[in-house]
This record gives sequence, C-alpha cells and structure tokens, in this order.
Amino acid sequence: LLAAEVVAGDRPEVRQIAELVFPEGITIDQPEEVGKLLLEMLKQNNFSANTAIVGLPARWLLVTSKEVPATDPETRANLLRIQAEQEFSSELKDLVYDYTDNEGAGAATSVLIVATPRRYLDIATTLCAAAKLNLAAVMPGAIALGEATSRQAAPNSLVLTVHNGGSELTQQKGSLPSAIRHLRGPNPQPPFISELRRVVSTIPVAAGGPDRELVLWDGAG
Repeated sequence: LLAAEVVAGDRPEVRQIAELVFPEGITIDQPEEVGKLLLEMLKQNNFSANTAIVGLPARWLLVTSKEVPATDPETRANLLRIQAEQEFSSELKDLVYDYTDNEGAGAATSVLIVATPRRYLDIATTLCAAAKLNLAAVMPGAIALGEATSRQAAPNSLVLTVHNGGSELTQQKGSLPSAIRHLRGPNPQPPFISELRRVVSTIPVAAGGPDRELVLWDGAG
C-alpha cells in the first residue's frame, strides 16, 4: 500500500510518501488489520493529513466504452445507468459504477463506464476508519495518474505505470481516459513487453490522428 501526503492548491505539493508492506498472513481482505498497520505507519512517518482519497487498482475494475447521443446531463446519466446494468449484470453482482464525462455533456461522445464490486468500497471504508482517516473519495488510481500526467503530455497519450505486482495502462484523450488496462509486472521482461505490445494494439486510434506518446512511471518516478 502506497501513501502520499499532498497539499492541494495552485502548486500542489507532495510532502511525504511511504510504503506499507503487508506482514506475512495479512491481506487487503483484512481491512481492519491493514488500517491499524497504516495508522502506525502514518505516525512513524509524521503524516498529519486526516482526509484520504483511496485509489483502486485496475485489476479490480470492469471497464467498457459506450457511445452516447447528444442530450442533457441527467438524461445521459440515466442512459449510462441502464447500459451499465445491462453490460455488467451477467459478469458480477452488486457493482458500483461511475463514468468519465467532459464539459461538452450536451454533445454526442464516447464515454468510459467503470465499475467495481461494492466490497472494494467497503474495504476502503473499513480501512480508513481503522486508520482514523476521513474517507473523501474512492477512485481508480490509474485515472488520477492519467489526468495529472496529461497536463504535460501530448493530447493523445498512453500512460504506463509499472509495479512489480502488476502494471496499469491508460489511453488519454486530454485529461480523460478512453481506455484502462491491467497488465502483468515487468519481470521477466520479454512476456511483459509482448503483453504491452498486444494491449496497445487493441486500443483504437483515431484515423489520421497524431502518433501516440507513451509516458512511463516506474519505481524511480
């Protein structure tokens, strides 16, 4: 579990970061125990923030892209709710979902629907309570990183985050993701590169658009 204490504002600042390695026998399915360990880690590293945003890994997500017609925001939300229920109902039960949207909500556009089993939100809630943190939001970490990266990347870019336990890839259309993928870890390298090549080839590219840029985030930052 990775933690960063961030001060928001015109120039956001990361004050400190820390990593919690779960002891033998402890998993994320024991959120109360993990929360107690997190509380101790935050104290040891002098974290002072008491509000948290929890990022979900891409492997916990169901993602699909939908074309929606030009309509008002309320009608769009209702249409997407129905489509999400139809899309995911046969795969998993008790899902929580949201979707990306843009300022042109009145125009026809492609929208990314993202769903996750409710139990992962329950895990985040229990974990934060045990760590004495106020839970402000739960969202896919890949979406947050993609949005932050897009501020200084090309409009049509891929953002790849590499971790030993697994990697995450988003395709950005400006600040919004148009695709999210979970990949294996980078070692051994040949199968990772092969999977990355295959996944990138399955993500549609606008005809006649500019070449895509790949932004890599790894353990060195």
